[in-house]
Amino acid sequence: MGKTTLATNLAAYVASTGARTLLIDLDLMFGDVAISLQLAPMHSIRDVTQMQGRLDEQALASVVAVHEPSGLYVLAAPSDPGDADRVPAAVVEELLRVARQHYEYVFVDTPPSLTEQVLTACDLSDLTLLIATLDIPAVKNLRIAINTLDTLGASKDNRVVVVNRADAKVGLKPADVEAALKHSITARIPSSVSVPSSINRGVAVVLDEPRSPVAAAIRSIADTEIRARFGDVAQNGAKRAFGLLRSKK
Repeated sequence: MGKTTLATNLAAYVASTGARTLLIDLDLMFGDVAISLQLAPMHSIRDVTQMQGRLDEQALASVVAVHEPSGLYVLAAPSDPGDADRVPAAVVEELLRVARQHYEYVFVDTPPSLTEQVLTACDLSDLTLLIATLDIPAVKNLRIAINTLDTLGASKDNRVVVVNRADAKVGLKPADVEAALKHSITARIPSSVSVPSSINRGVAVVLDEPRSPVAAAIRSIADTEIRARFGDVAQNGAKRAFGLLRSKK
């Protein structure tokens, strides 16, 4: 399970609980959120640049697509990788500030690299979820990313590390990852053949196979680290707090 698969499943699950939820694909060159959810959006984040300075709820609603099975709203990445340079960080900042006013939860799927747009999103985030896998190159790269966030003054308390395929027998253990990262592991997602199958079918495994161990792990992350953290612990209409992203005062 990669970052996009985790992002789409987390967002789809939270949306399925009845929370107004938006997922933004900030992998501007190679974003796969739309295809992962079998969406064919007419618009993308590239269209938001034309609204810079006057983005509001109605304008944002005009460029999002809806994932019908979950009710999740999606703002897709550009279909042309060449458009990536045409989405400046200032647009991303405006987008996120507007989105938090009109959605209860805002998820952002990012590329592996810490671009200016990604750093802007991190700066505005209430929670940063980092994915680790049990291989040395991936752990090394994640350690570099964590060091960069530390250098920029990002909050360590709002950082969650998830180990993907945590049950893989590859000679590296989750405890080794914790030691290398100097950061505790919050959650572990097991390996499962249902994940690549769901990706190929364009469905969210958390909805398609809700009883699977992978789906249970994703729900646990969403319920414990996201919904409970931000005040959404009941499905009885109680007021929810802000989501993953909020404007800083």
